[in-house]
Amino acid sequence: MNELMNAWWQAIVLTAIVWIVLRDLPRVSAATRLAIWQVTLAVVLLLPALQLIPMPREAPRGAPIRPQSKIVPLPEPTRPIQQAPVIEVSDVKLFEVFGGLAMLLALLQVLRLAIGYWAVRRLKRNSEPSGISLPKVLTRDAEIRISERVGMPMAIGYLHPVILLPKRLVESLSPEQLNQVLLHESAHLERNDDWVALFERFIRAIFFFQPAVYWIGRQIDREREMATDDWVVAQSGHTMPYAEALARVAEFGSTGRAPILATGVGRRKEIFRRMEALLDSTRSKIPHVSGPLVVGASLLMVFLVIQSAPFSHLLGFSEYGSRSVIQNGRFRREFKHRGEIHYTINEDDIEAMGPGAKLAILSSDGWKSHSVEIEFSPVGKIEHCYFVGGIAQPYGTDAKRFLSRELPQWLKDSDVNLPERLSRWVQAEGVEGAIRKIRTTLNNGIKRRYIEELIAAHNVDASQFRALLRIAEEIGSDDEKRHLFETIRDQALTLGLESALLDLINSIHSDHDREHLLKSLLPEVSAGSLPNLFRSIDGIHADGTKAAILMEAVKEIHQPLPVAFFTSAAGVHSTGDRKQVLLAALDHHGNEASTVQAVARAAEAITSDGDKAEVLTATASNFVDQQAIRQDFFAATKSIHSTGDKSRVLKALLRRRDLSPETILAMSRMAEDMPQGDDQMVILRELRLR
Repeated sequence: MNELMNAWWQAIVLTAIVWIVLRDLPRVSAATRLAIWQVTLAVVLLLPALQLIPMPREAPRGAPIRPQSKIVPLPEPTRPIQQAPVIEVSDVKLFEVFGGLAMLLALLQVLRLAIGYWAVRRLKRNSEPSGISLPKVLTRDAEIRISERVGMPMAIGYLHPVILLPKRLVESLSPEQLNQVLLHESAHLERNDDWVALFERFIRAIFFFQPAVYWIGRQIDREREMATDDWVVAQSGHTMPYAEALARVAEFGSTGRAPILATGVGRRKEIFRRMEALLDSTRSKIPHVSGPLVVGASLLMVFLVIQSAPFSHLLGFSEYGSRSVIQNGRFRREFKHRGEIHYTINEDDIEAMGPGAKLAILSSDGWKSHSVEIEFSPVGKIEHCYFVGGIAQPYGTDAKRFLSRELPQWLKDSDVNLPERLSRWVQAEGVEGAIRKIRTTLNNGIKRRYIEELIAAHNVDASQFRALLRIAEEIGSDDEKRHLFETIRDQALTLGLESALLDLINSIHSDHDREHLLKSLLPEVSAGSLPNLFRSIDGIHADGTKAAILMEAVKEIHQPLPVAFFTSAAGVHSTGDRKQVLLAALDHHGNEASTVQAVARAAEAITSDGDKAEVLTATASNFVDQQAIRQDFFAATKSIHSTGDKSRVLKALLRRRDLSPETILAMSRMAEDMPQGDDQMVILRELRLR
């Protein structure tokens, strides 16, 4: 990311330099300018890679590590050497957010190009043959066509290129002027400008966030037209006829919006600029590219880019491999480093560094800043520099105290020597003390690794395990929580902590992750933890996902379904999904009177008559003739508006031969309230036989 940020400002500076230099060089032809701008575009795109070219100021890789006084390097380090650990800036991953937004906007730009492609195809399809011959034989098969939908002459590629001429303009130009215009458009096709422009437009779409790419694209478009003008003048040997033709085009052509992928088209203002350039006697009109000049300019640009890398800090960007910032109001702390760094056992200083390695720590309260920079110098020494308020100070007691205070704080949030560090914490302050230190860790991934390492390598009792799970709930990443859950699940269950595991699941926002973990935990959940289980299911947003986990739960629960189950089922908004959940409850727990009553009560809230009738029909098969169940069942049946669905439920209940007189009486009253018809007659006849 640092390379990308550096490339952003370097591209702007490089573009400005090229523009300033070319602006006052009239002896450089438009064709050469075009080539230089195209090379500039290539260099801008390669800037991140060019910054990785090693600078001669760094020590060679084989140079020995010669530490400064009191810093003794180990010839064969017994602990792993740091390789640029990732230290998280904050839980809000700004780069990921901006990266996703940039990808979306780039996608929209590419979609705009696709729409432009179909627009030029439509222009071709709706144009008419002109019967006009090309003024010059081309290496590509091209056709001249006339269209009333274009305002200016234009060349349109790609596989079957055409030159489109406005009908009004063809009628207004003389044969000689028309020939000059056709020469210009033919030149675009002969030089494959349509394909080159398509590639450049695609680059602009992808790198829309880089103003230098947009500016270079504008210069390329301008120089391409002027280089083509020079080519036309070179063919005829005369400037005035072509300038007169351009004037007629500007006079009679319309200024409508041109297709994004058309070449050779320009607005009146741009045409007048081209005419002025044509008539400028001091400007070089050679239609060919000056190879030596382009090669020299290319090498110079690459050299400038490579040399600018060490000065990236002047604009606030880092040349370090890893950079982390914590800011709270006026208080700011920053940690940057690159290369191979080996720390002391207490992590309060540097023990050894590899060639080119560097570390910097800064702390500021808004009024005064303190910073330490440690670097492996080109002469093979570890050099310490101390700054207060940006002013260099002797590296003495204050500097060492600052480093010994700040460095362990930052290393705590890295994976450098993590097991050894955790063991020191446990040895010094016990498991409880290590838990307190883990709680203050800012990096989500490192906090997860501390918890896993402490559980795996040290004796952690149930209360300490529960405290670690509470810390895990504070982790801001669902991925890290899921990874931790899967690692420590079995040990937590052994200690009877399924409720604490469910609390951890409750803190996860992702429906997919929550569903996955709940399904893995379902077979292990005890009766006492069921309410917490269904609270976790309530947190799932998608109806389909919530219904799926509820249907899985009824298979794993081997006791009467609790009230919390039906509360979760009521949270499924889709009537179809809720119906499936209630039917699954009857399939696996239909022999429980409490389940039958709860399903009948839940069915009343279903808004679809068809789905409600299907649930009540299944309930009738499991009907228990008790007063409470009877009341809930007939209340739900009465809420059905459709006579056909209501009669379907009553007929299903009539199949039961163990109905009490109270139930038969309730059915008779409900049937009498139904509209007269065949369904009513069938139900009443059957009831009289009872």
